[in-house]
Amino acid sequence: MDQVVELIIFAGQSNMAGRGTATLAPKITKAQAWEFRAVSDPTKLYPLTERFGYLENNAVGIWEPGMKTGSMVTSFVETYLNDSEKTVIALSASKGGSSISEWQPGTPYYQDLLERIHKTKNWLTQARYQIERVTFLWLQGETDGDLKRTTEEYQGLATAFFKRLLEKDVDEIFVLEIGNQRDVPDLYLPIRQAQRNLGTLEQVTFVPTSLASMRENGHMIDLFHYDQYAYNLLGAEVAQALLAFN
Repeated sequence: MDQVVELIIFAGQSNMAGRGTATLAPKITKAQAWEFRAVSDPTKLYPLTERFGYLENNAVGIWEPGMKTGSMVTSFVETYLNDSEKTVIALSASKGGSSISEWQPGTPYYQDLLERIHKTKNWLTQARYQIERVTFLWLQGETDGDLKRTTEEYQGLATAFFKRLLEKDVDEIFVLEIGNQRDVPDLYLPIRQAQRNLGTLEQVTFVPTSLASMRENGHMIDLFHYDQYAYNLLGAEVAQALLAFN
């Protein structure tokens, strides 16, 4: 019987990519947590570690060499697998500074994302894995807040992106709530409202997070990004939300 796995795609911009400190992230203690490197080595599975996605740079798509320094991913997976025998295959697809308009169907990032998904699915199938579910985690929106995009504009663009992905490439989308800009804390409120609204779409779930409180608690390292403590907490929160969903 083929081994059953869940493919989880970690997508979005820099706070999904991770600007933390890898040595302060949890170490994976479960044997059933793997990274598929669809760009740098699509020939095998790698044990999941931070710096997750560090080598996954495509010069004609998602490209940010050296920028992924510590993320929420190992914290998420360690919590997600705490009382589970399931196997997780993690796929990196995040690009710092990217706006929602750059992820629309037909754009280089969208095409790269699809290629990564298809390569991963094909390899897993050929290696006799059975993909139980393709889960898409989306953490993005700060750039659109900086651009002063309205709630309606962001919601419309994200809806178009999500609906295309849900046609045949992913099974469920989880929209992770972004935090606040450190010095102008109201700047991202329209985007955060759009994220809540997106949770009403079929096969899309909004996940509240504590990122908005990290500014007051001293866990922001600059205007936009968080320290590893915040990413670790975020990963555990999101995992618990998915476990409750399941």
